[in-house]
Amino acid sequence: MTSPTYIEQLAFGEFLMHLNKQAPIESAWNKPVFVQKSGLPNLIRNCNTYIAVKGLLIKEEVEKPQQEQTKVTQPAKQQKYPQEQQPEQPVQTEQPASVKKQVALTFDDGPHKKVTDLILAVLQKHNAKATFFVLGQNVASLPDVLQRVHEQGHEIGNHSWGHRNLTKLTAEELSKEMNDTNEQIYSVIGQYPTIYRPPFGAINDQVRQAIPMTPVLWNVDTMDWHHKTPAKTLENVKQQAKDNTILLMHDIYEESYEALDAVITYLEQQGYEFVTVSELEQL
Repeated sequence: MTSPTYIEQLAFGEFLMHLNKQAPIESAWNKPVFVQKSGLPNLIRNCNTYIAVKGLLIKEEVEKPQQEQTKVTQPAKQQKYPQEQQPEQPVQTEQPASVKKQVALTFDDGPHKKVTDLILAVLQKHNAKATFFVLGQNVASLPDVLQRVHEQGHEIGNHSWGHRNLTKLTAEELSKEMNDTNEQIYSVIGQYPTIYRPPFGAINDQVRQAIPMTPVLWNVDTMDWHHKTPAKTLENVKQQAKDNTILLMHDIYEESYEALDAVITYLEQQGYEFVTVSELEQL
């Protein structure tokens, strides 16, 4: 390495004035190292450290503009939520509610001049929604009852005109059963139903192809139509209810109404929420 010039020595001394930790280097700077015979001063400072540092400074001065340019031209890292500002302090956020189990209460064969309104009162008490599969002939005689069902936010489906086995009808009879009921429902609530339940759950490919609507059956039969005993209706629900249940009841028997409050209370205690069939099936 070439010996530092006198100017370099002075510059190095000034440089040390600005270093935070200059004591070790100053110690080396003031230490006599060697004497040359070429006429240089007798006491030569050890400037090796200075030369090394000077080299780093030069390197830094060369690279600094390039680094600054890189900072400008480099695209900013994409943020997941660019519009949101990070809070300085932690913010308490609401925890997502646990997903509830769902059940769709369904009532067949109405509307009924007495029982349907009793059932509506129980549903309103629990703020529960349901789906009513109605017969066209009953809608024709009790349009005001169907209107109340609709006004309270319940879903209405087609259950045929006269509760006939659709699989045993001719194409013309099948069309009349369903179309006449659709028109009767529309005349009352101003909407055509989009779902239907075949009486007795009887359905085949011919029925499916003939009716351009979504068929809906059930996976829990309370058997309220068979035993007509509120306690047995409740017991059947307890034994069979599960998530995504479509529960079959009827709004033409008083015993069904008498069981309903206990049925809903039990399902509420089990963590169920009550939805329409279309909500359950996302139709």
